[in-house]
Amino acid sequence: MSLRVAVHPGTATTRVAVADPKPRLVAELPGYVTAEAAVVLLFARPVAPTVVGPGGTPVGVAVSGAPRRLVVDAGASRVEVSVVDGGRVVATRQVALGEMCAQVVGLAREHPVGEVVLVGGRARDPRLAALLDSADLPPVRVPAGPDSAAVLGAVAVAAPSADSAVDVPGRLLPVPRRRRASVVAAAVVAVAVLGVGTAGVVPTLSRHADDTGPESLVQYGYRFVLPAGWAHTGGLPERRRTLVTPAAAPDGVELMAVERTDLAYDATLEPARAAADLRARYDDSVAAGGRLDGFAPGRAGERDVHTYRQTTVDGRVDWTVVLDGTAQLSVGCRHGPVASASLLAACAEVVASVTPA
Repeated sequence: MSLRVAVHPGTATTRVAVADPKPRLVAELPGYVTAEAAVVLLFARPVAPTVVGPGGTPVGVAVSGAPRRLVVDAGASRVEVSVVDGGRVVATRQVALGEMCAQVVGLAREHPVGEVVLVGGRARDPRLAALLDSADLPPVRVPAGPDSAAVLGAVAVAAPSADSAVDVPGRLLPVPRRRRASVVAAAVVAVAVLGVGTAGVVPTLSRHADDTGPESLVQYGYRFVLPAGWAHTGGLPERRRTLVTPAAAPDGVELMAVERTDLAYDATLEPARAAADLRARYDDSVAAGGRLDGFAPGRAGERDVHTYRQTTVDGRVDWTVVLDGTAQLSVGCRHGPVASASLLAACAEVVASVTPA
């Protein structure tokens, strides 16, 4: 279906939002990612998004508010102060954080406004709002989710383009962060962008020779049985990730992700080394703030596996990691407070059937 897409590239984080029809944030990608790369990564095809920032819609214009407003975009290292009148910026200044209050007061005196809107990553610091409140200024407002206010505001008023007939991604599972090439934990706390260029990989479906067995999905160097009632709806080629969702509820909270990470050695010949490396990556993720718990060895599908849980803003993800030869195969099953019986059965079927291809 057609939808509106907006991308706000930033130095520390690039945010992507869609409106379908209600605006919502679908991804926060670490570091600077071009708008073109971000939409290909998330939608697996070209999309014409609204771009927020230099060369696109100014942050001050994208942030909704009073017709005449002063928008303070407080980033990690700099502050951009803009006076917006309707849909245009009439004055803007780049200032250091320590100069913010004086510059805001000066601009507000030169250009009377109806309100001051504080956005950006540092807007969550209550001391900034208190500092502005103490100055001789119009009312100061901090939107809910100030770091995503610009991209959500932009997508709310953007018009869908002819190129925007795409499948809307569900709330995205975090992608593993590569710390070294040999072994990677199956999930950490942020989406890692490693570039695009393999989006042309096409999955295939196969059946057993008698044409009566279950369908298997084959791509990115692995295969697994596609459970009845589930459909391949997306993925991240850069992570060799496949997303499958219930055919009847593709935008629901429940989904499964399967991905492959290549190892620099044969885990079948060195199982203790592979298990130790995986546990080390898990411990590093926890130490870095990852909301992971329950790491344990186990058995599934008559194979040795490792499992753990991840807590996300959308629910919980139950991860199962299979170490097979030079492949680490990770299956993540996301659900709400309680996993449905259909999800549990589908996850068990995928875990039991996933193998290198």
